[in-house]
Amino acid sequence: MRILKSESLRLNGKRPLVYFAGRVVLVVGLLFYSCGDAIDDATKIDVPVSDVAVELDDILVEDGKKSLNRKSDDDEDGLNYFEANQTIYLDSIGSLADVMKYQSQITDVTVEEASICIVAADDENGTLIKDFVLKAVGVADLSIPQYNLGENFSEEMLPFATSFMLKLLLTKSVEIKVSGETDVSSGKALKVKITLGEMTLKVDLSK
Repeated sequence: MRILKSESLRLNGKRPLVYFAGRVVLVVGLLFYSCGDAIDDATKIDVPVSDVAVELDDILVEDGKKSLNRKSDDDEDGLNYFEANQTIYLDSIGSLADVMKYQSQITDVTVEEASICIVAADDENGTLIKDFVLKAVGVADLSIPQYNLGENFSEEMLPFATSFMLKLLLTKSVEIKVSGETDVSSGKALKVKITLGEMTLKVDLSK
């Protein structure tokens, strides 16, 4: 019986050279891709951030009779109104100082908690705000049909807070517009405080 060379190799407990070459290529390939994944994982990190507070001050309350949005001077609710534009700058938020070194490498942000609180700057008998609108220009809007002064409002805050904070981190400044009506006396001022908690920055160190 004639025995082929390849069969002879198998009978002698040996394998063809091509087989071993294939195994080597396979192992090297697996190592290459494993190392690639490890490097990729090493360059992408999560950076936790302590609570961030954004404050808007000196929002002047004006006489409701001057509002152009009113149908007449004797509206039943008798509320005054306010409108203000302010710009929030990234470097003005002290709690972000420790992560500013990653500013150019941030790819995303997650926010787990967010709330807003509005108060009158001076002792004041006002109790409510109606049709409150907070706009982060070019990013997101937050609307509150009715709000009790001094309360922490958190409903529907997360989408706004996340979009606002990502924009602020990427561009270093965001213009904010606020408007609404209130029973706070005209000539008084309002303060708006936005608090964001349990934040995590997604950072790509390879950038």
